[in-house]
Amino acid sequence: MIHKLEQFFKSNKYLLSISIVTFLLWFINIDSIGPKPSFDILEIIGISVFALIISLSLVLFKETIYTFPPLIMSIIMLSNQNMGMTTLNELWIFYIVLVVVIASFIYHMVHFKVKFKLGALGIGLLIVSLAYLLSLSGYFLDQKPFEFSVIFISLMGLIYFLIYAFFKNTSSHTNIQYIFKVFYYLTFIIILQTFVMITFYFIDNAHLGSFTDLIKLGIEERWGYIKDGFFIRLNVGWGLGNNIGGVLAYLLPIQMYELFKSKNIKSIILHLFTLFLTGITIFLTTSRGAYLGVLAFFILFMIGFIKFVKLDYKKYKKLILGSVITLSIILIPVLIFGVQFMAKFMENSTFLNGREEDWGDAIKYFLEYPIFGKSWYSDTWEIHSFRSYHNTILHTLATMGIFGLLALIYHHVELVRLFIKKWSLESFIVISMLVITHVHGLVDNTYYAPMHMIPLLILYVSLENHQKENLLS
Repeated sequence: MIHKLEQFFKSNKYLLSISIVTFLLWFINIDSIGPKPSFDILEIIGISVFALIISLSLVLFKETIYTFPPLIMSIIMLSNQNMGMTTLNELWIFYIVLVVVIASFIYHMVHFKVKFKLGALGIGLLIVSLAYLLSLSGYFLDQKPFEFSVIFISLMGLIYFLIYAFFKNTSSHTNIQYIFKVFYYLTFIIILQTFVMITFYFIDNAHLGSFTDLIKLGIEERWGYIKDGFFIRLNVGWGLGNNIGGVLAYLLPIQMYELFKSKNIKSIILHLFTLFLTGITIFLTTSRGAYLGVLAFFILFMIGFIKFVKLDYKKYKKLILGSVITLSIILIPVLIFGVQFMAKFMENSTFLNGREEDWGDAIKYFLEYPIFGKSWYSDTWEIHSFRSYHNTILHTLATMGIFGLLALIYHHVELVRLFIKKWSLESFIVISMLVITHVHGLVDNTYYAPMHMIPLLILYVSLENHQKENLLS
């Protein structure tokens, strides 16, 4: 029975099932998005069930990668726009579930006699976690009123280290294709969520014009409008347009991987369509950082194609020539439209859209506390919400100072060593995701965002376990 259950957890049926449930629970709980967001009990039940699946797999199986799909899907399931620390304090059931999950982790460590090793990235992540904690010095030196949330956010570096350390010491197999498959399904969920919210925009603004008029208006206004005195944006609950675009952009290499592995024309067409659909969705999010990420992906795609796809160019000369001509015919009008769109987009706002103010403040706060930074609460937009400076380097300097920047650099030195040691197509895919994340982080959400950091940490672990081989060679 246990063996059959583990086979199910390994299968596409498990990944597909958990993905469908995630979207359905998010969609049914759609009332939590809009003018009067509410926290639906169904969402609590869904996250609790996923937590119990995590606990079950920890208790029954030595392999822990099966916990990753419900972990990442629990985040994507969050549809409430109004949840903060105060809300969490009221939801006592979460604490019960958390105790069960922690107990399962402890049981797993003891029962399976897990031996602890730092791994290739352990030291760097420990230093990053120390930078998080030392940044609290700036908060207390400013004599700001105590907030529990500043302690929580300052522990995120340690949480990231613990996530890496746990999977590093409990996942001994090569699971990178399994994780890629999780991300492939994740892409479709996020695309569906995005189009659901855009559909609501069309319904609420149908009186303003035709379909084409609404598309233009939505993009120009970044899907923002007033309803019942409440300002609504492209918001799926767990993130705004910038978050959506950023995640979809760094998931593009997953589709590139599936495309490069394709062996027949049907799968090639499917993965090309997925790439196209993802690109359209990113375009609609109006995320500037995601646009830059797509440009970076084009460059990475060409490098990957030349390096990893082995073609008999003489044999397929006519097919390649025909494909280039067809793509050119398609891309020329797309490029013309893109240029016109960007020109129109820039009429209403600059590309940086006020980022200069964020960056200026980041430098100012860095100069106040240059060694350990001014803390993750160096500035706040509202209660229980720290400010993002929309640039990973400047955000690091403002919040964690020079020590934090050195920690980030050392972490990436360890990554470079890992990528060189484990060089393969899979390594190139992970590198591409990291590069796109950092390109996006030049003007938008930083590397430290949980929806960036947690998936990448799991991928780093899988890459460490991956055999040094190129599947296409």
